[in-house]
Amino acid sequence: MANDIRYKVTQEDVNVMRELNNKGYSYSKIALLFPITAQTVRYWCDEEDRKKQRLKNARRRHKPLDKKRIERITQKRKELRQDDRFKTRISFQSAKDEMRAKRKTARDYRTGKRVSLNKALKILNTKELHLGNAKID
Repeated sequence: MANDIRYKVTQEDVNVMRELNNKGYSYSKIALLFPITAQTVRYWCDEEDRKKQRLKNARRRHKPLDKKRIERITQKRKELRQDDRFKTRISFQSAKDEMRAKRKTARDYRTGKRVSLNKALKILNTKELHLGNAKID
């Protein structure tokens, strides 16, 4: 492994981790010595785990310029932009996350009125604006 800024550890770190693992240290104890998680230590120490993770990542990637996928995502975004619950959720969330200035109100696109930030946060914490997630629901 060359010095690549995408990696959190260097080749020397990996060699030390493997050596400690061979001596019987657990992944979590090794992780305490480096600024990384135990899963990252396991990835670099366990060849089988690394192969599984790389296979999982390979399945996740999409072909560049996959036209059907791009059309599907574009259509979904258009549908979301027309949904008042989605626009209201974005309005409430951005008011909540505002860092430069404190907002006191946010627009509720379902009613067309502005509501207080406290009321918006209460609504945001309920399932009222939940749109569903095909991967979870």
